[in-house]
Amino acid sequence: MRYPTPAKPHQVYGRPAWETRFGKACWSEKSAGFHTGRLLPPYGEPRKDLTVILPSPRVGDFVWTHYSDCIVTDRTLALFKQAGFTGFETRPVIVEKIERLSRKRREQVILPPLWELPIIGKGGDAAPESGIYPVYEIEDCYMKRFRYSSFRNGIIVDEANWDGSDFFTISGYPKFILVIERVKEFIIDHRLTNCALIPSHKLEWGSGITPEESHARTLELSGRPMESLLADLENPELIKDAIYGLGCKGDPRAVDPLISKFDHPDPFIWTSAASAVAAIARNKENPEPVHEEIFSRLCGMLDHNDRQLRRAAVAALCDVGTDRAAEQLMRLLDDPDEWVRDTAVFELGLLHYKPALEAVRRLTKDSSKRVRQIARKMVDRIECDFL
Repeated sequence: MRYPTPAKPHQVYGRPAWETRFGKACWSEKSAGFHTGRLLPPYGEPRKDLTVILPSPRVGDFVWTHYSDCIVTDRTLALFKQAGFTGFETRPVIVEKIERLSRKRREQVILPPLWELPIIGKGGDAAPESGIYPVYEIEDCYMKRFRYSSFRNGIIVDEANWDGSDFFTISGYPKFILVIERVKEFIIDHRLTNCALIPSHKLEWGSGITPEESHARTLELSGRPMESLLADLENPELIKDAIYGLGCKGDPRAVDPLISKFDHPDPFIWTSAASAVAAIARNKENPEPVHEEIFSRLCGMLDHNDRQLRRAAVAALCDVGTDRAAEQLMRLLDDPDEWVRDTAVFELGLLHYKPALEAVRRLTKDSSKRVRQIARKMVDRIECDFL
């Protein structure tokens, strides 16, 4: 079950016109960010109810967000409960506003109560015939988890791993809502609007790059000789791959060439270079003195007279991701340049560094409107208990 789009192959229910008629809801700023636990499942249950901006006053039986959150009306939820369906929880949804509608007109619109349906039914690992397998393990500050491959033959459920729920998901695909035949027939019989149904075993991946192709590219780049990657660093057409490859390789000899790109005019280049330096600093294969040397060098750059280099150093220290790094970033909350203050506030919010809370709160009254806006968002992130 998914949001409606122009007719997909094998679609058994859903009207393409619904996509235009109803559109997709957007997250409000109150819902966005890692502190809600929404962006990267399965990091945990959301800590806040979903707050959305609707594209119009027209609401179908289902409402979908751009992040594939499944929302239903009060009537739809009542029907599901009456039918005794299992595998989902309910959370109230707050409508902050409706696009292109003034507050006065919004007050005249009567919307049905809306409910988010977090799916808790478990299908476990898909059947091997799907071609889905764990590509590699990710270990971060949240948990160990796997990145799964694409499905080559649709999603075929292994009933031995399925918990029997009517609504469920499989490992690696938390946003792909699977339903049993009875739910499908129920939706069709009741002519529920703004959803589409496709047999899971006939799902097609599409033209996007697959996780296994991306991983193979990472292995290829990180396996290339240092001399080749460093040479490509000076080629405008190859620089992006070179930076990524050097970060994956983790060789400290790349630190100086990468730092030389910190003043690049393209934000993608300098932020990528900062991330690559941080990746080298985090590389467990490098000895501790190397970690300390890189860390010390980045800290020293926080006092550089070039604001662009200060911003790049802030980004790199954020990616290092330690409390020591966050403590250093605190120095730049009083930086004379608003762009540096803005970057420091944003990165401290990403790090969820609670000792920075009062200093960031103070910047909600900064002389720069840009800094004030970022600071208000970051206060909310730092205050929450998600991490």
